Amino acid sequence: MSPYPSICGAFYCFRVIWPCVCVRRSWPIEGATGNASCKAAYVARDVSKVASVYTLVALSVDRCLASYPTLGHLRTFTVGKLVCAVVWATSVLLASPYGYLAHASASR
Repeated sequence: MSPYPSICGAFYCFRVIWPCVCVRRSWPIEGATGNASCKAAYVARDVSKVASVYTLVALSVDRCLASYPTLGHLRTFTVGKLVCAVVWATSVLLASPYGYLAHASASR
């Protein structure tokens, strides 16, 4: 099970959103477009964080399973792809409330 594509995807999402969310503290685009892009940025930021953490947990479990030769059937490529898909689906599910709660406020 290789978690590297999953971690790289999470890191890429975080790097794309970083300048707007974490550095500026205000969203540079106003109106309906700004509100939608604000929500998308917050969802992408949280998907990135949750996916990174859960991927590292899956990697730790994989390393633990490597210690037990009798559990080798759980360390196949198919199981690895399934775990990565579950990690990303869970990340999107846990970050989805930001799609509802985040909003861009008018600058003064």
